[in-house]
Amino acid sequence: MDREFAGLNLFRLENMIRRCAIPLFLLCAALLNTGCKNPLSEEKNKKLVHEAVFYDAPMGRYVYFWNGRDLQNRYVTPGKYYFVLEVKDFQDQDYVTAVEGGKQSDAESSYYYYNEIWHTNELGKIEPNPFPIMAGCTVTFILNGSAAAKLSIYQD
Repeated sequence: MDREFAGLNLFRLENMIRRCAIPLFLLCAALLNTGCKNPLSEEKNKKLVHEAVFYDAPMGRYVYFWNGRDLQNRYVTPGKYYFVLEVKDFQDQDYVTAVEGGKQSDAESSYYYYNEIWHTNELGKIEPNPFPIMAGCTVTFILNGSAAAKLSIYQD
């Protein structure tokens, strides 16, 4: 059987591709690995300042009040903060800007639950944005079924 097509020896071409495929793959992988961030790795430049975990939370809408304090119960510094909601394999994030000021309050971070039926998990609006640090802010999130949920706040 003749393995020539348009002047090319297909047997030689096939062997050349086999010999070059692995080194070419390794070269491409190395180039991609050195030039790009790993999307699965945690970003080390963001600092966790607050975290709320809801174990076996029922379906519904939640309004969470964050009092503007970090894990050591100190007011955070002005800047950009990311709210990250994690529920099972779902993750959503949004950011808010914290500014100086506000009326000092002794209120603890807390939430209010509305028993409603929803079809999606969702991180809602953060209000007010920007917010005065001492006054705190609220974030709405929705759970479409009974699940554990985690709301984390990171400083950028």
